[in-house]
Amino acid sequence: MKTILINANAIESCIERENACLVKTKTGTIWVCELKFNNKKTFDVIRSARLNEILELPLKNKEV
Repeated sequence: MKTILINANAIESCIERENACLVKTKTGTIWVCELKFNNKKTFDVIRSARLNEILELPLKNKEV
């Protein structure tokens, strides 16, 4: 599983969908992340992040 490291301050918005979590950064990049990891929802991890905290988020695998 591939992951990204992202500063919590760089996140503009986060949207949960049926099977993924869309994370948009202030630069306009949209990352498609797993809905859950480590028994926590990605949205909840982002929401509870502290100022300037670096988050490691798992990217969703491509479906063919």
